[in-house]
Amino acid sequence: MQQTHSWQMAPGFLGITAILFCLVYRSLQMLNFYVMAKKILAVDDEPLILTSIERALTKIGYEVRTAKNREEFMETLDSDGFDLVILDVHMDDISREEVISISKGRFTDIKFLIISGSQFESDVDFIQKPFRISELRNKVRELLNERS
Repeated sequence: MQQTHSWQMAPGFLGITAILFCLVYRSLQMLNFYVMAKKILAVDDEPLILTSIERALTKIGYEVRTAKNREEFMETLDSDGFDLVILDVHMDDISREEVISISKGRFTDIKFLIISGSQFESDVDFIQKPFRISELRNKVRELLNERS
């Protein structure tokens, strides 16, 4: 004689289980949405600087895209939303003011970090080149309100 469990006899048990599974699964998806990596766009005409920034910030969980000129900046900005733009002050084909204006026009809450080899006065956060990776990471965490 085969033993029957009470849960096996309950009508709709599989349906209820499936609904609960879907609810838990959807909740986990939503939780993952809220803890997604912050997105950063680095704009600099020096490939070595871009590579350094990308590696340093990707290693600690940020999603980093790079642009080395005006055209790449415009294409990248159009393709995604960003939380932070890190940009060089001295670029040949796009100015700091233009980058900030265009970015703020698309993303009102976007933040900026200026990097430059020369001393620079600005109301925007600034790091002077050459910078330490730890300095960059700490400043990015500070701007994005995250703990180290």
